[in-house]
Amino acid sequence: MKMLVIADDFTGANDTGVQLAKKGARTDVLLEEKPLHHHKSDVLVINTESRADTAHQAAEKVTRAINTQGSSLQVYKKIDSTFRGNVGAEIEAAMKACGAKIALVAAAIPAAGRVTLGGMCLVNRIPLVETEFASDPKTPINSSRIKDIIGQQSCLPIHEVFMSQVRSPALVDTLIRLAEGPESIVVLDAEVESDLSAIADTLVHLPQPYLLVGAAGLAGALPSSLYLEDRQKLPVLVVAGSMSEATRKQILYAQREKALGIIDVDVEQLLQADNRSVMKQIIEQAAEVLHERRHCVLRTCRDEAARQMIDQLCERYQLNRQQLGDKISATLGTITLELLALSQIGGLFLTGGDIAIAVARSLNAEGYRISGEVSPCIPCGAFVNSDIDDLPVITKAGGFGADSALSDAIYYIEEMYHG
Repeated sequence: MKMLVIADDFTGANDTGVQLAKKGARTDVLLEEKPLHHHKSDVLVINTESRADTAHQAAEKVTRAINTQGSSLQVYKKIDSTFRGNVGAEIEAAMKACGAKIALVAAAIPAAGRVTLGGMCLVNRIPLVETEFASDPKTPINSSRIKDIIGQQSCLPIHEVFMSQVRSPALVDTLIRLAEGPESIVVLDAEVESDLSAIADTLVHLPQPYLLVGAAGLAGALPSSLYLEDRQKLPVLVVAGSMSEATRKQILYAQREKALGIIDVDVEQLLQADNRSVMKQIIEQAAEVLHERRHCVLRTCRDEAARQMIDQLCERYQLNRQQLGDKISATLGTITLELLALSQIGGLFLTGGDIAIAVARSLNAEGYRISGEVSPCIPCGAFVNSDIDDLPVITKAGGFGADSALSDAIYYIEEMYHG
């Protein structure tokens, strides 16, 4: 994730988010400030629903939303193009939370008739204070001058950059000079789309961090490098809980074609009452493989001898086969959950029905949404409302599939999701 957009109402969150989504960004809108540790979006939009709050309440919500997601993201403070709400308080709060020395305010949406000229907000060429927005029942407006509106809730210096400067080759120098000075807010004129593009083009030259402030217009003009992640072919985590011969052959086949790191799991050690150190060792080994960008396989059956041990283990631990399988699966589910918190992966491959359901439960999934078929009777989908969001998950019955099934699944995730 590269960009965090903070909006003060739901429709505004969506109309700005769509500008980035149509440029190819994975864009998700949240209805509350919630940390998402496995989130795969390029852009996360949070609606603080703070437009009608007090200035103090609005500032607190903005601060919390930014702090919840971390300070390494580029922050875009989405505001209403007619400056309703707590614009000054939210800009100042956002600057403090993300460490920005300068906030660039360009709220124009030329296509919708909202422009900034001489520091004034005009709606279809009518000064803002003379429009219906001025008498909004919840958030009335008492000025058309943007500097004055923001200044009602912020004590920071506010500079105005008028049209002649926006359209000047010296715009970059002007903004750099302001960015290198004391903390401040800069209001920029914009009458047509090319003005917003000119402002956006300066961003690569500015010292970071800076806060972007605008509506859908500026969002649509931003360079994609600000919000689009480089698409990496992330490794696949394979949890092979099945002890079938078919699964064993599929792992060996994939090993010949792919850079696999195989972690052999001693099933008997997992059955011990105090198995935490064993689990920790498996997690550390697997995390190291994944960090090297190699596909990782947690294998419970290395050879025929391991399969033959099942009856002995059942007798030794006074468990039937179902109870044994459930215990092993639940432990592997916990290992998978902890491993996902440590590593970035491109997808999950789960073989064995007990393993698939155990992992799903560990991830708090409510269901499985099928999106495609890797090969006959081997689906790919995602766990619904789970802790891993839309991460691709392929499931396969243990004794099912051709020798190439695992290799095919890895190719499927690599090409369809990260190609």
